[in-house]
Amino acid sequence: PMLGPLSPNGGNTPTRIPLKGSPLLGAVTGPVCDTAGPDQRGISRPQGPGCEVGALEENEIPTAVMLVGRDQLLAPDMVLRDWLEGRDYVVEAVDDDDLGPAAIAQLAAADLVVMSSSVRLDKVRPFISELRDLPVPILTMEGYLTDDLGLATKSGETKKTTRQVDIVDVASGLSGRVTVMTNKNKLSFGIVGGDAHVIATVKGVGAPPVVFSYGSGEELADGSVAAGPDRKSTRLNSSHTDISRMPSSA
Repeated sequence: PMLGPLSPNGGNTPTRIPLKGSPLLGAVTGPVCDTAGPDQRGISRPQGPGCEVGALEENEIPTAVMLVGRDQLLAPDMVLRDWLEGRDYVVEAVDDDDLGPAAIAQLAAADLVVMSSSVRLDKVRPFISELRDLPVPILTMEGYLTDDLGLATKSGETKKTTRQVDIVDVASGLSGRVTVMTNKNKLSFGIVGGDAHVIATVKGVGAPPVVFSYGSGEELADGSVAAGPDRKSTRLNSSHTDISRMPSSA
């Protein structure tokens, strides 16, 4: 019932982590939960309103996992990390060198997965199927992965440099022309699917999207269906992006 793969998640034996939405999460309540001993990793129970069924007790504080390259958090990653921590997220980093069953299970158990633009394509692409199937929201800041993830077709690049984008989705919490880059740079963009929710575009009427999202079950640009609750992409050059100025829905 919505379990991750059998992996070394801590303790004496391999285990399977309950995924978000699993009926095993918080299923045990009352005296049985109140008097339960720790899980096999030594984590006390409960960590939320109820105890989990099985060997592992999950921390119900929201968790965001940032997939990065060479253990490197870029400046926008750190701004996003601080923004998430200010909203009570626990933020963890996973190096793309460590991608494998255990890391995929860690990503699947998170509330949000962020793919930094520091990730190395040769490290990530062998696991692209597993990443596409993650049952959690994904925010990718690496433009060269949007076609691999099915979010957009192969990208182009603006001829002129800019620091601004046009907000076209008023539900994002911003409107009009917004400065989101600390330095002028070219923007990459791609052709999105018909179900895409376009949040921001390159400056100009009819301009291509640079920030967009898909909801669970919606058709992606390559004709496949989004597996997780949300798939979001920013096509900005994130080595210069001021994430604190990005729309809240992005």
